[in-house]
Amino acid sequence: MKELEENITPANIGGMGAVLLPTATQTGSGDVPAGSGDAEEEYKKKNKIMKHIKTLESFLNESNTELNESMSSYYFTSPSEYDQFASEAPAKGETKYMVMANNRANFNGQEIRLEGGARFGSSTSKKILGVFVTEEEALASYKLFMKKPEGTFVSFSMGTVVGETKFRSQYTEIQGYLATAKVK
Repeated sequence: MKELEENITPANIGGMGAVLLPTATQTGSGDVPAGSGDAEEEYKKKNKIMKHIKTLESFLNESNTELNESMSSYYFTSPSEYDQFASEAPAKGETKYMVMANNRANFNGQEIRLEGGARFGSSTSKKILGVFVTEEEALASYKLFMKKPEGTFVSFSMGTVVGETKFRSQYTEIQGYLATAKVK
C-alpha cells in the first residue's frame, strides 16, 4: 500500500494555519484588523467616542420623565387604512399630524391587549381619531380623547404622518400614553 502525504502539522490541526506576524500591509494570524496607525492613538480615539455612548441604565437614571410610548412608529400602506379619514391622508412629501387610540395596556409591568368579547390573535387594534394640519390641533384633540376613552381603546398616541409615496406613509409618535390596567 502506498502512503499518502497529508501535510498535517500542529498549526493545521488548530484551524488557524501557519503562524504569521503582522506587517505593514497584512494582519497577523488571529489578529483582529484594527487599521493602520499608532495603537495608543487609536485606543484614545475609541475611548473618547465611548464616553458619549450611554447605557440604557444611565439614560433612564438621567431622565426624570417616565418613558411611556404607545405606538412609536407605524407604516400605512394604503389610504383605506385611514378609515373614515382616508381623504385626509397626506400626499407624497406632505406632513400632517395624527391622533390614534389602541387597545394596549400595562398590567403589573407587562403589556397586554384588551379585547371586547372573545377574540384570538395578538395583534393590536388601532382606531384613528383624527388627521390634522397643525400640531396644535392634534395636541388639543389628543388631550380631549384621553379624558374619555371608548371601550378597549384606552391608550393614545399623537405624532406626525408623512406621505412617502402615493400609497405609503409613515407615522412617527411624538407623544403617547400607555394605560394601566388594574384589577378591582
